Amino acid sequence: MAEIRMTMKGIEILLKNIDEYTVEKERGVEKALWNVAGRILYEAKKNCVERFTGTPSWNPEPGTPTGRLGSSLTMASSWGKRTRVTGKAKQNDAVRPPTGEGKSVVVGTNISYSLFPELGTRKMYPRPYLFPAYFAHVWDIITELKKVFKHVKGDGQPNDTEK
Repeated sequence: MAEIRMTMKGIEILLKNIDEYTVEKERGVEKALWNVAGRILYEAKKNCVERFTGTPSWNPEPGTPTGRLGSSLTMASSWGKRTRVTGKAKQNDAVRPPTGEGKSVVVGTNISYSLFPELGTRKMYPRPYLFPAYFAHVWDIITELKKVFKHVKGDGQPNDTEK
């Protein structure tokens, strides 16, 4: 009878550290998503100022949205982290947290008329603020995730060249 035996030494250490490894990587993914979402949020608020209000000289912080739409732009994550509305926005104007499985972050607003300036109407030209912000930073997530998983190759094996 043919027989193959395999012995792994150090399996106890591996099993002990695997939870730390996955928790560390999970936190890294959350941080990467949150950081990129923050860039998108900042850019969207900046776009609101440029497209709707200009940069008024009386504004204490140039680039801070003064209207309800810009003030209501917020972000929320599937792991419970969220930003608050500011200025003229109401508390229920904040974006709702995402549902479902996996890690995700939503950037936007819950204001009913928010799509009108973004997409335009038959009587108003579009003045997009959210889509340009998204497209300006969407590829940043790849860069951020590469930092989190920098020592792993595509096949799941450690990459010795990047040590």
